[in-house]
Amino acid sequence: NEVTITGTNTIRYQSTLPCKVEKHSTLHLKPNTSFYYDPSTSNNNLLLFQDKTSTLYLDNANLIASAVGLLLLKGNLLVDGLVKFISYGSDDTTAIIIGDGTSANNDMSISLQPAAQILLEGPFNYQNIS
Repeated sequence: NEVTITGTNTIRYQSTLPCKVEKHSTLHLKPNTSFYYDPSTSNNNLLLFQDKTSTLYLDNANLIASAVGLLLLKGNLLVDGLVKFISYGSDDTTAIIIGDGTSANNDMSISLQPAAQILLEGPFNYQNIS
């Protein structure tokens, strides 16, 4: 159960509805692709992961969040190669946020491959408890 996005363009997520990564499923961004979270609402939590088997695989790709920010909970973030996290938020509440700081059940696990490099641009807020 894998959705793979390839190419050199940006996928702009502008919905008001959630995008769900189900159990034992992967949203895989291949090299040189970008996922731009830019919902047409102020909700920073529309990219949903059902549990720890729901994976966002960034393979030399970019994850971009608009000024709304992006809250990532419950899933697994797999980072391989050079990955850019770009946030246009202005503070910790509109950053790219990993975990919610209140429950370990909401932590997003992070798996780094040996060649992983992370470049942060803009606010980034790590809130995992475990």
